[in-house]
Amino acid sequence: MFIIYVSLNYQKVPIEVRERFALSETKLAQADRQLNQEKSILENVILSTCNRTDVYAVVDQVHTGRYYIKRFLANWFHVSLDQLNQWVQIGVKEAAVSHLFRVTVGLESLMVGEPQRSRPPIF
Repeated sequence: MFIIYVSLNYQKVPIEVRERFALSETKLAQADRQLNQEKSILENVILSTCNRTDVYAVVDQVHTGRYYIKRFLANWFHVSLDQLNQWVQIGVKEAAVSHLFRVTVGLESLMVGEPQRSRPPIF
């Protein structure tokens, strides 16, 4: 098992594009459940704020997990994989854990120290 993150955030994605990738509170739980049905995805959580949409997942294989997360995002937001690939940032193993902690404490925020919160999914 491996941990992976796939991120669309302010560092690489212009605001007018980033707005298209935001998940509303009402859609977040549905998106989480749908992503969890993808092949290779064992567990997942989606963080969606005004400055980022991040997917954190435990996958059985890095290559297939990365592919299915990106395919899910492309399908969910109605963009091609080629479009998505120009904006997405991906990290695995230690890089994914480090990124998660940096986001959690606000070091990856547009304004350093600003918390990145989204509501937990309701099942």
